[in-house]
Amino acid sequence: MIRKLFLLMLFATCSYSLFGQSSFYHRMETAIDLGVCDSTYYYEGTLNTGDYSNDYVLPSYKEPDFSFGNEIFFKLTLTRSMDVGIGINGPSEVGTFAHILDVTGKEVDRLNLGYADLCISLLPGTYYIVAESMDYGAGKVVEEGLIYLYIYIDEREVGEDFYYPMDLGTFGSEFTVSHTDNITLYVSDYEPGADNHDDYHDMVYCFTLQSPVRLKLENSSEYCHTLLKRWEDDVVEPIYAASENLMYYDLEPGIYYIHTWALGWGYTWQTVSLTGTPIPAGSSFSSPIDIVGEYYGTAFYYDHTFDTSVFVGSKMSFKAGSEVYYRVTFTQPISLDVCNCDSEVNDTYLMVYSLNQELLYVNDVAWGRGACDNGEHAYLQIPYLSPGTYYIVVDGSTNGKINLFINGVLSGPVGDDPDTAIDAGTYGLLFTDTRDTSLYGDRTSGFISGCTPFNDVFYKFTLTSPMDLRVSHCGSVLSETHLGLLDSTRSMLYSSADSCEIKVDSLPAGTYYIVSEGNSANGFITTNLETLVSQDSLSPTSTQPYVLSYVPTVATDDVLSLADDEVRHEIQYYDHFGNPTVKVQHGFSPLGHDLITLQDYDALNRGSKLWLPVAYGSSDGSYVNPGKLSQTARSFCLYGMDSHPYSLTVYDGSALNEVVEEYGPGKSWHTTGHSVKNDRMTNVLASVRLYGVDENFSLTMSGLYSPCMLDAVRTTDEDGNVTYEFKDKIGRTLLTRQMNGDEAHDTYTVYDNYGNVRFVLPPLAADSLTAIQSYAESHPVLQKYAYIYHYDKYNRCIYKKLPGCDPVYTIYDAADRPVFTQDGEQRKRNEWSFSIPDGFGRVVLSGICKNQPAYGAESTPLDTVVVKAVWANEENPLKGYRLEGITLSSPTVLLVSYYDSYDFLGKNGIPDDATTTYCETAGYGKRYGDDCKGQQTGILTALFTDREYTGFIYSALYYDDRYRVVQRKGNNGQNGTESVYTAYNFEGSPTKEKHVHSAPGQAPVTEVHTYTYDLANRLLKSVYQL
Repeated sequence: MIRKLFLLMLFATCSYSLFGQSSFYHRMETAIDLGVCDSTYYYEGTLNTGDYSNDYVLPSYKEPDFSFGNEIFFKLTLTRSMDVGIGINGPSEVGTFAHILDVTGKEVDRLNLGYADLCISLLPGTYYIVAESMDYGAGKVVEEGLIYLYIYIDEREVGEDFYYPMDLGTFGSEFTVSHTDNITLYVSDYEPGADNHDDYHDMVYCFTLQSPVRLKLENSSEYCHTLLKRWEDDVVEPIYAASENLMYYDLEPGIYYIHTWALGWGYTWQTVSLTGTPIPAGSSFSSPIDIVGEYYGTAFYYDHTFDTSVFVGSKMSFKAGSEVYYRVTFTQPISLDVCNCDSEVNDTYLMVYSLNQELLYVNDVAWGRGACDNGEHAYLQIPYLSPGTYYIVVDGSTNGKINLFINGVLSGPVGDDPDTAIDAGTYGLLFTDTRDTSLYGDRTSGFISGCTPFNDVFYKFTLTSPMDLRVSHCGSVLSETHLGLLDSTRSMLYSSADSCEIKVDSLPAGTYYIVSEGNSANGFITTNLETLVSQDSLSPTSTQPYVLSYVPTVATDDVLSLADDEVRHEIQYYDHFGNPTVKVQHGFSPLGHDLITLQDYDALNRGSKLWLPVAYGSSDGSYVNPGKLSQTARSFCLYGMDSHPYSLTVYDGSALNEVVEEYGPGKSWHTTGHSVKNDRMTNVLASVRLYGVDENFSLTMSGLYSPCMLDAVRTTDEDGNVTYEFKDKIGRTLLTRQMNGDEAHDTYTVYDNYGNVRFVLPPLAADSLTAIQSYAESHPVLQKYAYIYHYDKYNRCIYKKLPGCDPVYTIYDAADRPVFTQDGEQRKRNEWSFSIPDGFGRVVLSGICKNQPAYGAESTPLDTVVVKAVWANEENPLKGYRLEGITLSSPTVLLVSYYDSYDFLGKNGIPDDATTTYCETAGYGKRYGDDCKGQQTGILTALFTDREYTGFIYSALYYDDRYRVVQRKGNNGQNGTESVYTAYNFEGSPTKEKHVHSAPGQAPVTEVHTYTYDLANRLLKSVYQL
């Protein structure tokens, strides 16, 4: 106990220095929300500091000459940088000190407002303004009182930051522009820190390019530093920098920013100059020389010589000279020889890149067969290059003339031979592919035993462990096909003969080939590959925290003794902070692999990425590294190898951890900004009408809500549709505003003093009720468009009127159960609907009657009576029930329910014979006991034709020991019988269902449905038999 007390004292002593002033975070949560600002804004208010508490404690050494009291918190969200000012308007009753905090609660600036307004420039983000009562002198008790505060937000001067850049213009491929300014007139925002009181200054320019440009950027001042950026932290690297203020760039079309900064006490003038010229062909990936080679049958040839001395600077560090960039596209696989033989530059370098600029091949020095006489002239031999677009980059140790020679031979389409086999992946997963063999050649006849003389397609796959394999041509257009399975040496292991299918048990790990071809013709063949692993015994990773769950699929007294196919295992792994991360469902994939789901967390331990489940190669329930899981998910063929197979949650960065964006799985959502966005705000800039209900229950409109009185959430869906929801301080939704462009469609909800919904005003009603006045319920707009509700003295809804309809009346008994209801059509016929419960509240009788209860706005005719139906076990108009607390006038029973027993059989038109009684049937569920307490045992439903009663449909329901319906027997509308028999598995899913129909003069019709499930109780097969 002493140790615990000491630790608590130590924590309290150190909490300020370790965690900051955590005691005021709750004030940030309840701050007065000024909303989201991106333009000029002004707030003015009179507030009493005595209504608030003293939570923000400034260390005394920071302001030793003042004493501080209560404070008022304001929340401000900026979507662009703004100038913010805080001041007092007139003589306040107390002195006022202002603080500005960032989203984490760290103080940005502070000032005694008795001296001057606190003026500061703030970048986009969430901030908190703290207005605090104060008195001069240390150690005083500050008297609280009124303060007259104003907050103004204004746009900044052009050139101050990236949100207000000085625009130099929009340019084509050739231009010259310059601008001269005194940088010391601008405030420092970025470099080396955004401190309003330091001696640094910075400026931001912007310009727009409409075409690719070689840019020369120069700053005349030796005291200024210059960077070219795409945005605040996205620096563009120059291709050549003669000095810190003279740089060259190759730029794509787009918007660019020039950021300059200087340390200066006096006047520092700078002239920023831009000179643009077209980017020379061959100088970059964005401006390559397009290769147009010559084809001689299947042979390809290209040669070109380029003098690199015309370029400025080197972009790569491999060689000192400038590079030449080429681009080439091949529509078929090809083998290539690429070289720089006989170049003037003595030492060259060759690189081949993919379309996304991934380095594929490289050579510096080559000697031997095929190489150049000068081994320092680069030479590349590429045996196989898939169809696509590639970049070839040539570099040299110096600038000068460099030759490029390319010789190639087309290899035919992908899959035409084993060397170009279509990659079916590393298994086990599922693979399917369709090819037209008429576009391929015959590479197997005479070379591989067992193959046909028709064209063939090759596939290649790898097994990492022994697996059961099934290859088929199911779904092919060609009806007669042949399959071959080859080993890594391309020798035939298995042939399909005429079955179009190969099955192999426990195929060893290794690399294999599949040959698909027609037996008698060429055409479209679909190749399917499935692998099924033998499920390993469960072996969770003991070094990772986890919880193991057992879900039996058969009845047992000892779950640990069940075989793997009799129990489901789910392993939830946790990180060392206690967060659930990797969830493993053992053997859940259709092919027997573990099905694994990954939950990622951000740096603040908040759930961020939730990855779609993937079937992983393991089947023992072991932990899988999240990095490998994410890589597997991105390459998962069932998700189309999507680069973003996860949902993403984005937070606001505040201590409240509020969700501001949610992305669904898929690249199309993530890369185009199609997320669900949430913004918290208040009704500062949005007008919300103040509706209410007066003592006569009429609708009133009293003007608009005052600013900051309501909480609001702006939701933008994936398609950009915007919805605002405004709530009052007790959480009631007052307004839902749906935007159609700039047009608002408002739906208001109006409450009475008890919190009951009295009116719902859709847009057509709200748009017509804007005048400040009272509106009676009889008002035409309310009658036509509004939802109107009345309540009795117990706050039960007794009157509901939908737009354009007559109202529905409801009468309750003393147990608050609706007994009578009446709509407009029933009032014309002087009838009511009744709904009578039994003693347990279960509705057992429903119908219509001719009672005339004393319904009124204030009356509650049954408020002292508990109405119920009691089973009387007799023949009577109420089908065996007797009523207590009420008498029905001319009742017509429409629906009867029986519970707990089968005493209703043999009475009130329901027979007690083979058509309704239980009969055990082999292969289906068995009844448990003679009665079934708590369950519905019978149903009686009235039949009507042209509003005339014609009889009843009845059913008896029988249950097993787990309250599942195993038999349902009764009649049908053709004067025949209906019998339904059902069997279930241990988990309650139906495995077999038989439905027998009969009608007079016709043979019975029997339908049988059979259902098959996998280990995870997922439906695999449904068979129908008639």
